[in-house]
Order: sequence, then C-alpha cells, then structure tokens
Amino acid sequence: PVPALALGGIETPTQVRACVEAGAAGVAVLGAIMRATDPRQAATTLTSAFQEAATPKPPTRNPGR
Repeated sequence: PVPALALGGIETPTQVRACVEAGAAGVAVLGAIMRATDPRQAATTLTSAFQEAATPKPPTRNPGR
C-alpha cells in the first residue's frame, strides 16, 4: 500500500523502464544526470522513459475474434 521509489544505480532508460515494470512508483536519478555531458538531455531522456513506462497501455484488440 506504500509507494516504493527506485533509488541508486539507475543510469539508462532501460533501467528506468525495468524499475517501473517491477512496481516502482517513481525513480530517483542523481548520478546519471550529474555525470552527463548534457544534464538537461539526460534528464529529458530518463523522464521520457519513465513517462512511457508508467503510462497504461490501451488493451490490444484482436480483430480475428
């Protein structure tokens, strides 16, 4: 019942998506942004990965049924 946040060692969009798929309600990313050549782009990329992973997917339709 308590939301869990993923924290530590999260560097890539793939890792962000994996955290959300594992049930994380949020992802805290510090080092990846601080070490990035372009911190704004790194934050944008990781945020986009989180938003994509956290957005519910519409049910797929099976036209053959």
